[in-house]
Amino acid sequence: MDRPDPKSLLAKVNTEEKKNKKGQLKIFFGYAAGVGKTYSMLESAQNLKKSGIDVVVGYIEPHTRPETLALLDGLEIIEPKVIQYKSIKLKEFDLDQALKRNPQVILVDEFAHTNAKGVRHNKRWQDIEEILASGIDVYTTVNVQHLESLNDIVEIITNVSVKETIPDKFLGNTTQLELIDIEPDALLERFNDGKVYKLEQAKRAQENFFIKENLIALREIALRKTAEKVNKEVEITRLSKGEVAVVPTCETLLACISSSPSSTKVIRTASRIVSSNVSNWIVLYIENPNFKLDKYQKKQLNINISLAKELGAEVIISHGEDIVEQILRFSKMRNVTKIVIGKNHYKNKKFYQMLKRDLVDRLIDEVEYIDVHVIPYKKGSIKSYENKKEKAFLSKFKISKIDFLKLVLITLFTTFLVNIIYNLGFSKDNILLIFMLGVVLVSTFTKGYSAGIVSSIINILIVNFLFTSPIYTLNIDNPSYIITLMVFSGVGIITSTLTSRIQQQMEIYCKREGDAQMLYQISRSFSRLFINEDIINKGLDLLFVSLNRSIICYVPKNEKELKSKSKFISSVDSILNNKDEKAVANWVFTNASVAGNNTNTLPGAKGYYMPIVGIESTLGVIGIDCEERKLNNEEICVIEAIIAQMSIALDREKRVIKKI
Repeated sequence: MDRPDPKSLLAKVNTEEKKNKKGQLKIFFGYAAGVGKTYSMLESAQNLKKSGIDVVVGYIEPHTRPETLALLDGLEIIEPKVIQYKSIKLKEFDLDQALKRNPQVILVDEFAHTNAKGVRHNKRWQDIEEILASGIDVYTTVNVQHLESLNDIVEIITNVSVKETIPDKFLGNTTQLELIDIEPDALLERFNDGKVYKLEQAKRAQENFFIKENLIALREIALRKTAEKVNKEVEITRLSKGEVAVVPTCETLLACISSSPSSTKVIRTASRIVSSNVSNWIVLYIENPNFKLDKYQKKQLNINISLAKELGAEVIISHGEDIVEQILRFSKMRNVTKIVIGKNHYKNKKFYQMLKRDLVDRLIDEVEYIDVHVIPYKKGSIKSYENKKEKAFLSKFKISKIDFLKLVLITLFTTFLVNIIYNLGFSKDNILLIFMLGVVLVSTFTKGYSAGIVSSIINILIVNFLFTSPIYTLNIDNPSYIITLMVFSGVGIITSTLTSRIQQQMEIYCKREGDAQMLYQISRSFSRLFINEDIINKGLDLLFVSLNRSIICYVPKNEKELKSKSKFISSVDSILNNKDEKAVANWVFTNASVAGNNTNTLPGAKGYYMPIVGIESTLGVIGIDCEERKLNNEEICVIEAIIAQMSIALDREKRVIKKI
C-alpha cells in the first residue's frame, strides 16, 4: 500500500485552510481626494514587501500623482482588464487574474468605484468582497462621502449628490481603518499647486465641491466616523471582559418605510443610529390594501428595500389597514426600543389635520417606552411623488368593468323587486329598505368603496324619480322627505364603506393565514424526507408551484463539477440550461452569494441564482427564470423560505451519512 506524500498532504491542508479563512480588509480612509490615501497605502505595501509578504498591486487609478506613482517601483502589478464600451476602451480591475495570482495581500484603489458593463460585478466593493472570501487580504482607499449611510448628509453639506457608495458593513469590527488626515488649508494648497488635479480641473473643483467650508465639514464627519469605530471596538472589548457596572441589554431599532423617496433618508438615518449604538435593526413596510402602488411607486419601494438589505437590515413586509396599529403590534412582538419614521409633508395641511390626525402624531401618542425618531424631508424633493400619489388615491375610486356590470344587474333587480312591492301597496319605508339591501349586495360582491357609493347615489335618484311625488321628476313636494333621502344616502355610504373594509380585512387575514400555512407545509414537507434526491425534487416542486417559473437546481457532482436537475414550464429547453447561466451558478456555488438578474453581481444573467448554504459548506444553487419578468419581494421571500428548509434537510441528511 502506497503511503501518501506528506508534502502533498501538507500543501492540500494549507490550501484548504486558506480557502476557509476569510481575508482581512484594511481601508485607508480620508475626507477628500488628495489627502494621501493611495500614497500611504503604497508606503504600507513597500513595508510589507520588505518584511517578506507576498504583496501585489491589483489596481491603482491612472490619475494618481507622480510622487505616488514613484512608490510603485519594485511592486508586482496585475495588468488591468480592458473593456470595450461603445467607442471607448476602459480599464478595470482584473478580478480573475487577481484570484489566479492568489497573493497574501493585494492593493485595490477606489473602493466605491462603479465598474464598466461587461465586468462580473457592478461595483468594485463586490470584487473586493469576493477576493476577501478567497482568503486574500485587501488594502483599499475610500473617502467619507462614499459611505452609503452618510450619502444624504454629504449632499446637504456640499450640494453634490455622490452616486458611488459602499455599504457601511465594511466598517465592521474585522476591518482595519487607517485615517489619513491633513489640514484643509494644506489640501487647498496642494490643489493650487496642481498636485491633486490639473490646474483647470482643480479650479472647477474648488468652485463646487472643494471649498474650505465643505472640506472642514467632511473632515469632521470622517474624524467622528473613525472615533465611532474606535469607541465601538473599545466597548466590545470592555464588555467581553465583563468590565461593566450594569447588565447590558440589546437595543432593537425599527425603521418604518413606504414607497416614498423620503424612505431612503429614513433607512440611512437608521443605519447611522445602529452603527453608533451597536443595535439590531429591522426595516418594516406595511402594505395597505386601500392603497395600490403604481409602477413608479413599486420601483421606488424596491429601491428602498434593496438599500435596506445592502445596509444590513432585516426586511419585513407586513399587511394591514391601520399603519400605527401594525407598527405597535410588530414592535411589541420584536421588542423594539427605537422607531425611525419619516414625516408625511404632503398631508401636513390644516384642513387635513382637522379631519384626520397625522400618522406620526398618533404613533408618538400611543407608544410606551419606545423612542420615536421623526425624519424630516424637503417638500420640493417629493413634489413629483405627491402628484403620483394623488393620482393613485383617485384611482381607488375607479370601477372595473366586472364590478360595473354587477352594479347594473343588482340595481335593475332591486328596482324590479321594488316596483312589484310598490304596486302591491306596501309603504315607502319598505322600498327604502330594499334599496338599502341593494347597496349592501353591491358592496359585498364588488371590490373597493366606489361601487357601493355609486350604488347608494343611483338608488336615491331612482327612489326620487320613480317612487316619490311628483313621479318622473327629481323634485320633492314634501320637504320632510329630503331628510329621509339624506339619511338613506348617509347610511348607504357608511354601509358600503364598512362592508368594503370588512372585505379588505378578510383579504389580509386570509393572506396571513395563507403565508402561515405555506411555511408550515414547507417545513412539514421536508421533515419527512431523508434522501438528497427527494429533498431536491420537493424543493423544485414547491418553487415551481409557488412561482410558476422554470426552476433549476445545481448540486455538486464532484469537487470540480456541478450537476443539474430542473423543472421547466415548456418542453423546450429553458434559457437556464445554457453555458453562460451555468457559469453564473458556478460562481454562486463557489462564493455562496446571490447573483444574476436584478442583482449587482452578473446582472446580465437571465436567471436569479441563490445558494443553498449549509452549516459547513454550500450544498447547491437554485436558479429561477427571470427572462420575461423580474422577481418581486414577496417571491424572493418565498424562495428564501423554501431554500432555508432545503438547506436544513440536506444538512441533516449529510450528518446522518457521516455517522453511518
